[in-house]
Amino acid sequence: MKKIIIIVLMLLAGIGLYYYPTVSNTLNVAAGFSAKNICSGFFISGFNADDIVEEALLPIDDAFNHVNYDIDEKTKSVTTNIFGLFERLAVFREGLGCTLLVPGQISLATKIIPLKTTEPNLTPWPSGLAEVESNDSNI
Repeated sequence: MKKIIIIVLMLLAGIGLYYYPTVSNTLNVAAGFSAKNICSGFFISGFNADDIVEEALLPIDDAFNHVNYDIDEKTKSVTTNIFGLFERLAVFREGLGCTLLVPGQISLATKIIPLKTTEPNLTPWPSGLAEVESNDSNI
């Protein structure tokens, strides 16, 4: 009986080791996807984080029930993990949105200055974006 139990345990361990990279990658992607979406929804759109999980993540897959998240409003970042593992970090930058960091990275290495927006050209079309002022048949 002991031999059968040992063989079954070894078989289960072998199957677990065979599928671990696939499961590990999937959970890492799910944690990153969650961090980025919660960060964007919370800091850009102003949604409640629980609503983002309920309305944007859970309809994709029930596995997102196992995602834990922490929002740090001081550093404008979102940290997620699944079962305490596969931790991912997304950081919000004004004018640029949220950036998902590489696993293990704790801050952005470069400073990026967002482009300044300009006022739209309101001259009549076709020179600008405003409507044509007359119904000229020569157009």
